[in-house]
Parts: sequence; C-alpha cells; structure tokens
Amino acid sequence: MTGDHVDLHRDWLARGLVLAQFVLAGAIVLSTPWRAWPPPPIGFLAVLLLLVGSGVAMWAWFTMGSQHLRIMPHPHQEAKLLRHGPYRWIRHPMYAGLLLATLGCCLWSGSLTQVAFWLGLVVVLFCKTRIEEDLLSEKFADYEQYRQSAGRFSPKIWRG
Repeated sequence: MTGDHVDLHRDWLARGLVLAQFVLAGAIVLSTPWRAWPPPPIGFLAVLLLLVGSGVAMWAWFTMGSQHLRIMPHPHQEAKLLRHGPYRWIRHPMYAGLLLATLGCCLWSGSLTQVAFWLGLVVVLFCKTRIEEDLLSEKFADYEQYRQSAGRFSPKIWRG
C-alpha cells in the first residue's frame, strides 16, 4: 500500500474507533441505574473507581491543557511529549481514567451487558492507542524511550 492509502485507512479506522469509544462509554454510563445504591462493599468499590477514574482523567486533562485536547488519536501540531503529572507513569491517563470510571459503573449496576460493553471499550482503546502511539513515534524521536518508562493504561510495575 502507498503512504497516502495507509494514512487514509488509518484515518478512517481512527474515526471508527472514536465513534465506538463514545458509543460504548455512553452505553455504560447511560444504562447505569443511578437511583439504586449497590450493596455496601460493591457500592463503596464502585464509587471509589468512579472517583479515582474521574480524578485521573481530569488530572491528565489539566496537565495537557484543553487547547491540546483532541478526540482523534492524531497529536496536535504544537503538542509536546508530556512526561509530568500522570503522564510520568501512564502514557494514556485519560483513557485509563475512563476505563476505571466505566468499570465503576459496571460494578454499580452488576450488569453483564455493561461488562461486555466495558471489555469492548478496552479493545477499542487498545486499538486507538496503537494508532496514537504510531503517530507519536513519528512526531517525537524519544517516544520509544518514553514508551519503555511508562505503562499504557497503568503504571509499570516492573522494568522488563
């Protein structure tokens, strides 16, 4: 395939992944029965995941700055490789926060359908980050070094 064809294919794939991300996350959040409080241990863990996930995503957003925030995986023209805030430990903290918060929704509802949507969201975000990381590697010469030091969705526990 030619370079233009690969770029066009990647752009359409990225658009589909963004759409799937919003549909799946929206389906999880909107189908959560917020009026019915879950039993104590599950309810506590669900709220904890919702709060931690939302906090991580907001911390990442404030670290990046709203002017550089994009829903597409293509980096902003003036983007800089962030290595501070949550980006010091996690390459995609906004996605990590989304996954934690939506997992909290799944626990809240106890719905297997929501769990299936959440697993789909994990796959979608994994695929979306593959595209994003390819583009970041093209933009930043030291991205591979950063990739080795920070985990995709969680901090690296080991340095293997």
